[in-house]
Amino acid sequence: MKVLGIGEGPKPQAAELFKDAEVLTLDIDPRYNPTYLHDASIVPYDFIADGEFDVVFASHILEHITFWKEQEVLNEWARIVRPGGEVHIAVPSWEWVARNVLAEKPSIGLKHLAFASQQTPWEVHLNMFTMRQLRALFEKAGLGVYWARTGPLVINVGGQLVEVEQHYVAGRKL
Repeated sequence: MKVLGIGEGPKPQAAELFKDAEVLTLDIDPRYNPTYLHDASIVPYDFIADGEFDVVFASHILEHITFWKEQEVLNEWARIVRPGGEVHIAVPSWEWVARNVLAEKPSIGLKHLAFASQQTPWEVHLNMFTMRQLRALFEKAGLGVYWARTGPLVINVGGQLVEVEQHYVAGRKL
């Protein structure tokens, strides 16, 4: 199995999830020595062909893409997956953010989940997603959703581990 981990950075999750696979990476940051040094929002045809991968995995990457490009980007990620292949996406939960914005005592993880760490030019959230939005984006990209869950995510906020919420959606290319 051939897997592309998009925006893996220092946390190689694709290799952990797909242990017996050949895992290649695409990242904008050269410090992480990616297989493909490139912006995750553009997957050029000249180095990644249609259907080249069995799985595309992007954990907490899609929220860094502007909302007007979200469908185009997901379409590209679906393009490089073979028919029957899978796209796995994890993003912060906009529903969780909304609940905390309105809460009497919001979580200290609120701003981090909503806006990211902002420690580099690409660590800024430009978009947020509800589960309903993610399902619709997958369908428009020709991906049949077979697994969708909202669950906990532990993040580090100023040295303190804080539980927030994320969406995880997996779809198969039709």
